[in-house]
Amino acid sequence: MPEITDIKCGADCVTLSWTLNYKGEPVKYVIKWRKKKSDGEARWNEISAISDETFVVHDLLPSTEYFLQITAYTDTMRSPPSEEKECRTTRGEPVQLNENVNSVNF
Repeated sequence: MPEITDIKCGADCVTLSWTLNYKGEPVKYVIKWRKKKSDGEARWNEISAISDETFVVHDLLPSTEYFLQITAYTDTMRSPPSEEKECRTTRGEPVQLNENVNSVNF
């Protein structure tokens, strides 16, 4: 199962880094996130086919708590999800990101 090793929260994005102790066929990742809601569970959003172990999720709301998790998969297997991590986006201006990091806008 992947282990989230670093999480950085910006005003409108979260940067995740993780590791996977697996030496086999090529691995892809699914990143899932949802807002924390006081009145029940929020719907999970996801992006799949991520091949790097760092990713930026964009278009999040400022000053909002999110839960995030990662699952690894290959053509023949799917891992259990990582431990769910919590992150609160900051207030203020969106951050400028390094162009070398994979990301997606929603």
